[in-house]
Amino acid sequence: DTRWVSQSQLLQMFDDDTLLFSPWFRIIANKWMVGGGGWWDDLEKTMNTNMFCDYETIHRFDPPEEHMGGGGDAGPWLCE
Repeated sequence: DTRWVSQSQLLQMFDDDTLLFSPWFRIIANKWMVGGGGWWDDLEKTMNTNMFCDYETIHRFDPPEEHMGGGGDAGPWLCE
């Protein structure tokens, strides 16, 4: 399912253990979108400047906790 949500609604949804997000969405959202200077805090600058652009860095992430385990026994692989 898809739907439009506010920043506060998204954060509430993250706290709901019955909801499962794609493996990388929660990491990306918490690292760059919401809280503490994330781009969602200032949409004017986000849409009209390159303030939040980083064309140089390649970011690598381990899967979030809820996606570890299973048949493939996924676990931490990359350390930041």
